[in-house]
Amino acid sequence: MEDNQAQKVEIYGKKVFFVCATFTLNTNIVLRLMEQEYEIYKIDQYRQLKSLLILNPQSIVYINLDSQNTPNVWYNFIQYFETEPRFKDVKFGAFTSKLKPAEKDRFTKSLRLEAGFYSVEKGFGEAMGDLMVRLEDLKAKGMRKFVRMNCQGVRSTEAFFLRGNMMYKMEVVDISSIGMGLKIPLKYCQLFRINTVIPGLNLVLGSKQLKVNAKIFGIKNIGDAALLIMIFTPDTEDSFRSYVRSFICEEMQKKLINQALSLNWDKTDYTTQVEVEEEKSSDDTSHPTSNESEATSEAAEMLEKSSDENVPQNDQDDGAEGSQDAPEASQNDSEEEPAPSEETPADNQ
Repeated sequence: MEDNQAQKVEIYGKKVFFVCATFTLNTNIVLRLMEQEYEIYKIDQYRQLKSLLILNPQSIVYINLDSQNTPNVWYNFIQYFETEPRFKDVKFGAFTSKLKPAEKDRFTKSLRLEAGFYSVEKGFGEAMGDLMVRLEDLKAKGMRKFVRMNCQGVRSTEAFFLRGNMMYKMEVVDISSIGMGLKIPLKYCQLFRINTVIPGLNLVLGSKQLKVNAKIFGIKNIGDAALLIMIFTPDTEDSFRSYVRSFICEEMQKKLINQALSLNWDKTDYTTQVEVEEEKSSDDTSHPTSNESEATSEAAEMLEKSSDENVPQNDQDDGAEGSQDAPEASQNDSEEEPAPSEETPADNQ
C-alpha cells in the first residue's frame, strides 16, 4: 500500500495545503500557484489538518504564522508534525510579514521547514520565485504537468455534440485544462476516429456552457462502454482554459472540505510543547482511498504525453496560461454517478 501511494505521488505530484491564508497571501501566492497547475488547497481551520494529512501523508503544508494563533502555538504545532513518525514525509513551510527577528530565528534554526520560510514584509515577488524553486525541488508536480479532476459525483459536468438532427450526450470522466476523458456507449464508437476534430463540442461545467474544438487522441474499450481521450486544440482560448482550471480548483476544494467535515478534529493542546509519545492511537482517522480506474489513469498519461505539442506553455512553468478566480470553500452534496450517454433528437434550430 505504501509503495502504491509513493508511486502515485511520483506520477501525480503532491497536495499543497495553505493553512489560514490571508486575502493578500491568497492573491499573491495561492492563485498564482493554481495558475501554474499546482494542486492547491486552502484550510481555514487548522484543526482539520491532522486528519487530512493522515489521508495524504506525502503532502506539502504552508502555515500563515500571522493568523489565528500566537507564534509560540504555531511553533509547537509545526514541531509536533515534524517529529511525529506518521508525518515524516510531510514537508512544512511558513509565511510571515509580522514576526520579530528573534521569533524568526527560532523558527528557522529550530525547525526543519523543508518547504521554506518566507518573510514577505517587502512584498511577494522574491518569495514567489524562491517558492517555485522549492516546490520544484520537492517534486510537487510529480511527472504530470496539469491538475486533473475525476468527475465522478460532480453533477454539474456534461458534454454533448450535434450531428445532423441528433444530439449525442457523453459522460465527463475526468478533465484538465488541456483535455478530458468522455465515456460513450460502444455503439457510438463508429462515429469517432482517432486524430479527427470534433468542432464546437458543448461542455457544461458548473453554471456555464462552453464550446470548444477537441481532437480525439485515443479511444479505449472499458467494458460495456468506451473512453474517448480528447485534447483541446491549440486554438483554444486562454479564457476557456482559465475557466476550466478555476472550475477544477473549486470542485476539488469543495470535495476536500466535505471530506474534512467528516473526519475527527485535532484536539491537541499546542499552547505547550507536545510530546509525540503521548499521541493516542484513537486519533488515527485514516480511511481507505479509492484507486482510479486503470483506463482513466492510462488516458491521463496519454494526455500528459501529448501536451507539449498541443498546448502553448507558460513562460514561468509548465502550466497553461491564464488567471482564475479565488475558489471558495463550500459544501457540495454528492450525487450518484451520471447515467450512461444517450442519443437524443436535437431541437430544430
